[in-house]
Formats: sequence, structure tokens, C-alpha cells
Amino acid sequence: MKLTELPFIKPFHYRDFRFLYSSEICFYLSMWMSVMIYGLIATHIKGNSPFYQGLIGLGFNLPMLFGPFLGALVDLNQRKTILRLSAIGALLTAVIMALLLMKGWPNFWVMMAILIPQGFVLAIYSNAQLASAQEIITDPNIVASGFSIVNATNRISMFFGYALGGLLVTWFSEQLTYEFNAVLYFCSFLLLLRIKTTTTLPEQKSSVISELKAGWNYLKNSPSLIAIITLMTVMGLFAWPVIFQMPAIN
Repeated sequence: MKLTELPFIKPFHYRDFRFLYSSEICFYLSMWMSVMIYGLIATHIKGNSPFYQGLIGLGFNLPMLFGPFLGALVDLNQRKTILRLSAIGALLTAVIMALLLMKGWPNFWVMMAILIPQGFVLAIYSNAQLASAQEIITDPNIVASGFSIVNATNRISMFFGYALGGLLVTWFSEQLTYEFNAVLYFCSFLLLLRIKTTTTLPEQKSSVISELKAGWNYLKNSPSLIAIITLMTVMGLFAWPVIFQMPAIN
């Protein structure tokens, strides 16, 4: 078998998937860098307090509770437009944080006011990215491979994002790290501009509520999907918050 025919290579035959994938690397690398640094900044402001570091995790993940609504919103609009707006939103949060750090340590609650919108940006981007991958890859036999690549890259970017963020903070400063974040988000936006695939929207546009009802009806008849969602919920509640508690643990 040729290298180009391997299942995890085939999605890259699609031009728009290559741009989507490259954008994802820039976006998630920057996102996970900033997430790690938020915890460090909270430590500088409030001291080695698990409570305030936990609030950072709560603020960032709170928008995920609105995931069904955001998913329905993505389904009713152009995916590439949603992705571009998400990249711009993330870029603005990075620029604001860099400016605040330039003037001195930001107020904790001001930082929370920036962090929560960034959580919404991530929730919207994640939904729109997977939906875009499904639209771009027209061959149903390799759609699953495309999804696997997208999800795996998210986690790999998390690993390298935390490491890179730690190195930049150690060698330079939090301000420079957020400036680098902004550059990565801007690169993500430029790559998204190259995507040409257009979403085919229904002629009679439905509402978010009707989309949620349809999704709930589908979920009720899918025990395996309920099990997966339950597992992800448990992991999110008991595993994910540890990331924000690392400064207190160490």
C-alpha cells in the first residue's frame, strides 16, 4: 500500500482539510498555552490559593454547559464563518491580556471576565471544526479518519501548548507569551480564510430550540451515545480541573 493511501493520510487529499488542520494546530496550541498561564497569573494575584485557581477552571469550562445550544447554532450557520469569528474572538482575548500585563498584573475578576468569553470561543470553535471536517471530507469511508486526526491533534496541541507556554514564561514573560498567543490566533484566522467549502443550509431555516429537540430525541434512542457522554462528563468533572490546580499542587 502506498503511503498516500493510508487511512490517516487520505483526509489530507482534500485541500480545505489541510487548511483546517493547520488552523487547528495554531488555534489549540495558543489556547492551551493561555489556559496554563491563567493559573500562574491567578497564583501571582491571589497567592497559592486552590480556591481561586479552581475558579479559573470553572470560568473557562462554564461555557461548555451551553454546548448543545452552541452546537445547534453552528448547525444553522456557515461553518467557515463561525470558525473565523471564533479565531478573531480568541485573538482579541489574547491582545487584551497582553495589554493588561503590559500595564501590570490584571485584576483577578477582570481576568475572569476575559476567560469566560474565551471558553465560549473554544466551545464554538470545537463544534464548528468537527462539522467543517465532515463537510470537507466527502468520502464517507474516511470521515472517521478525519475526525480522529482532528481530535488527536487537539490533545497533542494541549501537550505541546502547556510545555511551550511554560518555556516562554520561564525564559521571557507572561506578556510576551500572550503576544505570541495573539500571533498564533492570527495565523489560524489567515488559514481559515483559505477554506472554500460552503455549508449547504436548509431553505427553511429551523430554530435552535427545534434543533435541540431533534438532538434530544436522537439521544434518547442511543444508549451507547449516552454512555459516551456520561463518561466524558465524569472525566470533565474529576480530571480536567486538576490542570488548573497544578500551581497549588507544586
